[in-house]
Amino acid sequence: MKAFDGLWPAFGLVCSLVSGLSAQETEGIDSLDASRKTLSQTLIVEGCQIQGSRSLPFSAVRGFVYSGAVTESDKTALSDALNPVNNYGNTLDARIAFRQWNPKRTLGAQQGFEFGLVHQQAFGARFGEDVGRLALDGNAQFEGQTAELDPLDYALFSWYEAYYEHLFRKDRWQASVGLGFVLGTGYESFSMERGSLYTAPSGEYVDVDAQYTFRRSGESGFLGGMGASLRASFEHRSAQGWVTRFWVRDLGYVQWNSLSTTVEADSSFRFEGEEFPNIFDLRDSLLTGTDDRLTNAYFTSEEGGFGSALPFEVSAAVERQLNVRSGLDRYGLDVRYRYLPGALPKASAYARWMWNRWLLLPELTYGGFTGLGFGVGFGHRGNDWEWNVRGRDLQGLIVPTLGGGLGLEASVRYRLY
Repeated sequence: MKAFDGLWPAFGLVCSLVSGLSAQETEGIDSLDASRKTLSQTLIVEGCQIQGSRSLPFSAVRGFVYSGAVTESDKTALSDALNPVNNYGNTLDARIAFRQWNPKRTLGAQQGFEFGLVHQQAFGARFGEDVGRLALDGNAQFEGQTAELDPLDYALFSWYEAYYEHLFRKDRWQASVGLGFVLGTGYESFSMERGSLYTAPSGEYVDVDAQYTFRRSGESGFLGGMGASLRASFEHRSAQGWVTRFWVRDLGYVQWNSLSTTVEADSSFRFEGEEFPNIFDLRDSLLTGTDDRLTNAYFTSEEGGFGSALPFEVSAAVERQLNVRSGLDRYGLDVRYRYLPGALPKASAYARWMWNRWLLLPELTYGGFTGLGFGVGFGHRGNDWEWNVRGRDLQGLIVPTLGGGLGLEASVRYRLY
């Protein structure tokens, strides 16, 4: 059961609310680009952090997310809100980049480049009701009963990436292709094929039957692994102002170092000992002293490097650009998916209103880590700069008894030349 020890550090990831990479590119061609006959250079700083659940209400999880110490009332609220199948997710991204468009030549596409540094953390989980109750209060509550350990899947990633993209554009289309060098700082995953746990009366013995795979990167400081990733995009603009857009990012692979651990189990096992009637309670380190017995009797643990795919993200969007000076400037629909446990494809219907140089950015969403949600943002455009601040999946704050989340996003773009 060491695998469960990784669940709470991943949940604790959401306790630090910080800025990160903007996941939704609604601008298409950079609004700060100068004439295509001149050199154009832009500095980009973007950020987004978002967390949420379709099944668990915001009021039940906020005790874990925003409090320094989890209380019994926090545990009770979450336990009472558990569904047969639950999900939870959190992503945090930060990016700083430099983009340059070169003057357009007489023939051929205009070309440019972008290079930047990205930091990302991503966590996604899918788990059953019994697993949630075990993690909160241990197996003593299942005395004389069988707790189902399936479903249980989660993955946690943390990495830095330095990337380069080459840019192309003509009158009606724009494209990019790039390669990133990845430094992995942390990885953990758990995948349950089957699992059940029976607790005898008075905790006299515990029967476990399970098949699972648990992997964790080695603790070696900053560098846990190295790899590479691909990113690409394509955009087409019609004469009527319709824009179609496709992109993919983080399509890559990381090789984790030789200090990493892989645990595989596929067996049945009985643990006896009344002195440990609640041995799977994760509130403290009560497995101390029983690790050797559990390890020798139940699973095999091997140290050594392994590889894992990054949680890539793909997107397709259609947008109508009106290009007015005041009023509704554009609207569109964006569908994207991030490869994480517990996540669904997320559809976003969005718009942009302009009043002089001020921007209003509302959106309605469905999917991702949450269900139906909405967000709103504000921004301002100058001659050489533009900033936006957005709140996303705000339904969790307004109706905390519903499944929902909370996200913040900020971006600044400044034209250097």
